[in-house]
Amino acid sequence: MQDLVEHGCARETRQPYQEQDDFAQGVTLFATGSSAGLPFYQRAVADSADFDWLIAALPLSTPDPVMLLSGTSFSLPAGAPETQLAAWLFIKYFTSPEIQAQWAQTSGYFPVRAGAAPYLTDHLAANSAYAAAWDLLPFGVAEPSTPGYDDVRKMVAEAFGAILAGERPAPILNQLNQDANFNLAEQLAR
Repeated sequence: MQDLVEHGCARETRQPYQEQDDFAQGVTLFATGSSAGLPFYQRAVADSADFDWLIAALPLSTPDPVMLLSGTSFSLPAGAPETQLAAWLFIKYFTSPEIQAQWAQTSGYFPVRAGAAPYLTDHLAANSAYAAAWDLLPFGVAEPSTPGYDDVRKMVAEAFGAILAGERPAPILNQLNQDANFNLAEQLAR
């Protein structure tokens, strides 16, 4: 990655959503992101060069692609039985297939249950980019639910940024490994 950056073939985006504009203006050949960003890419491309583009899996060395899935978590609060029941009823409603299909169409995210698929037929037919991303769902793996994972994810992003900026990878990765293990051990000890 450092070689790609040094030779002008890759770059780190430093402004929020800069990758959408860079892609739309032909500054970059590809970008990675969330399905929720697809309408913004579509708008940026339409407002700029208005070219045809598509969704594809990242280059891989495995027989099948691997796609990272992440999303919202629901939990029931401790408290009065009425409060818990109200929360449970809302979660039951919100995760129903029909409502999840509406939420997916509005938000750009994927539904949390496969049962929403029959309600998304028209949406998938009308949105080729979303449909292409949808077709990659069978290759999805969930982010770990390990306590402290979000902190470690931020550490990885910072380490990757430092490496892209030209710092030697080995010391950065060794420090990242130590910091991540310390963080995870601390979280698990709580």
